[in-house]
Amino acid sequence: EGVDIEVKKNGVTIVKVTSEKKGKYSFQIPVSTTDLKNDYVAYFSKEGVAPQIVNINAFLPKEEFTKYSSAKYDCGLDVIVVETTVKDIVPDKPYAKIKWDKVKEHKFIIDPVYEKVAKGEEQKILANPDQYYTSLVKKKKKQEDVLAQNKPAADAKQKADEEARL
Repeated sequence: EGVDIEVKKNGVTIVKVTSEKKGKYSFQIPVSTTDLKNDYVAYFSKEGVAPQIVNINAFLPKEEFTKYSSAKYDCGLDVIVVETTVKDIVPDKPYAKIKWDKVKEHKFIIDPVYEKVAKGEEQKILANPDQYYTSLVKKKKKQEDVLAQNKPAADAKQKADEEARL
């Protein structure tokens, strides 16, 4: 209960909801029959728990839309909420990926290939959440430090390229 869910497309917030009693939540996003990259990212967050992200591809082939047209399509997903004392966590991988399955299910499903990868990661997290998330924070900090160190050289190269172009 009380988990904030923010759904974004291209960095722009489309919808915000908060989970209700027993963690129930729902939101609606538009499907597309023309945009193969109709991608959304759902961010799950709450004070004292690790944030999670879920990638959603809401592309639906036109023939599938015609054949399985409905006012709305449902896809259920239980998101594991892990308590932690670690702050400033930025997830490096999505918790799940949702997509249309036109071969077997003819509905939106959790990507089964990615689900296997995520289950392995979940086991690592649950074994020692604070240790896992501390390593994520350190990894992110290290990446930021490398970018900061390389920024002057990248800026100089960009300036030189621009001068050469002029």
